[in-house]
Amino acid sequence: MAHATLAPSSISRVIRCPGSAIPNAEAPSNPSFPAARGTAIHEMCEQLLKDRLDGITLSDYWLGRTVELEGFAIEIGQEEIDIAETYVNYIRQRTEELNGKLLIEEKLYMNEISDDCWGTSDAVILGEGNRMVVADLKSGNFPVDVNFNEQLMTYSLGALARFGNENTVIEMTIIQPSKKSFHKDGPIRSFDIQAVDLVDWGFNILKPACEEALGEDPTYNAGDWCRFCAYKPDCVTFQNNLEVKQ
Repeated sequence: MAHATLAPSSISRVIRCPGSAIPNAEAPSNPSFPAARGTAIHEMCEQLLKDRLDGITLSDYWLGRTVELEGFAIEIGQEEIDIAETYVNYIRQRTEELNGKLLIEEKLYMNEISDDCWGTSDAVILGEGNRMVVADLKSGNFPVDVNFNEQLMTYSLGALARFGNENTVIEMTIIQPSKKSFHKDGPIRSFDIQAVDLVDWGFNILKPACEEALGEDPTYNAGDWCRFCAYKPDCVTFQNNLEVKQ
């Protein structure tokens, strides 16, 4: 599967370390069990939302099954079922509340930022009254904040460009039902951003970082964002920062 050089999932790191973008895009794929498990849960959600189970429940079809993904054997237990059902129930409920149109696994392009900035959003709800929901399912154990979440803001720019207008309010939502990922704001948390504020961030923060990332001499900066960077074993800036800390 092709991945964008400036993918929304890594944009928080790119903004802080533009030099990391190309090395990570060129690095060989490094599958992990959590990522493979997340892929399985997303497949379950898509089946439910697209009514592909033909009259049987998610548990009937999935519970107890072992699926092979990215070289890992993923055993589907009750926790995986609960995560998928929590996500699907919320997305359906919010779509109904907004009398909206639901777009599932929608590919979004941020061409006004960069042709290399694009990705697939878990769910976009086009609601009435200039309200749009951009939702992301998180199946990992590390709690993710939704306020000014840069991954969701990047997806939201693509959704706004395609479906919205200057009066649109984007409701960014993280659904993270795992009991191991406790967050003080609960498993489902949302943050509203106005179109004008989102566009301002896009052109004043995101676009310059993307342009630098694809330029001839991007800067490298070390910090918490290095955690999942594939380039850090060879990164002089990261290694120097590591030596300073020691």
